[in-house]
Amino acid sequence: MTARADPLTDAYVALGLSREFAAAIASGQDADAIIETWKADWRGDLTGKHPAIKAVLNGNATPEQAKSLIEAADEHPDLVLLVAEGTKTLQWVAAVLKGFRSHHPAVTAIIGGADPGVAANFLDLKVAKSTLDIIRKGGAPIAPIDSIINDIDKNIRRAMSDFKSMNAEQKKKILKASRIRVKGSQQVKIERYGRFLDLISQVCKNSEDPALSISGPHVNEQKCPQICNNCKGTSFYRGYYKWECNGCSSSDFSQPKVQRFSDITKSENFDSITSALSIPASYSRKEKLAELRRMAKKFKLPLMISQRNGKISRTTKYNRGSSKPAPKSDFRKS
Repeated sequence: MTARADPLTDAYVALGLSREFAAAIASGQDADAIIETWKADWRGDLTGKHPAIKAVLNGNATPEQAKSLIEAADEHPDLVLLVAEGTKTLQWVAAVLKGFRSHHPAVTAIIGGADPGVAANFLDLKVAKSTLDIIRKGGAPIAPIDSIINDIDKNIRRAMSDFKSMNAEQKKKILKASRIRVKGSQQVKIERYGRFLDLISQVCKNSEDPALSISGPHVNEQKCPQICNNCKGTSFYRGYYKWECNGCSSSDFSQPKVQRFSDITKSENFDSITSALSIPASYSRKEKLAELRRMAKKFKLPLMISQRNGKISRTTKYNRGSSKPAPKSDFRKS
């Protein structure tokens, strides 16, 4: 990592830390792990430029992991540097060391993309199949979930900006393709499309981290209202021009909303969100999921759920609550 002079870094240097350690804390890395590494006897006089120490400063290894990497770094510095820079996982590097430690040509070849089985065969080495399998997977780190969430937000903001810049005919075409009502003023159309983007982005975020809940108004206004603001009744009928409450005949009701939930694998929640997105209720779960995939793909968004025998399940690599909570920004106003 590059140590840049700034007041906060200088403040931590004043405590007695080296500039590399101080800059890492100032940049937001795990201060406790960095201080533990600084104080550790096993660090000796190693600086932040050492690959194993650098791995901690960059947030790619714990102090305990860095300790185990120090000896390996003396023999294979380029390999350990891959962990420090976040290019390869610690598991991948450990597998390479387990199978090919001290065999420098083999390690260099594997870093360059050579098949580990070929390298083992050439050097007459007996390397366990499980170790070869780990190496063959490539060792690419999983992207931090927060970067996935941020990318979703960026793509949605771009889609909203693009929609606003379209002419009336282009907007109409986009709305029809997404089963969104086309009647109304340009502002009403923008609001509907904004609700559509908001819901599909929430679905994709929730598919990555189920701790992120889903809620919000339906895309189209013509859906049956849920509660009368006058008498709090929940039974309505469709009049010639508008919905009316069966109890008091009032037409004062809020835009139908998806009630907050976090488990999209529950059938009632899955059906609720697909209904809010105007996917036909007559569709099977398989067909509804195919529609969600089409929507997500259009905006280059990840949708980490699958369907089998009508049951929805998650395919995300992340644990519940992996993402950091962030204040919700209303992209529809941007």
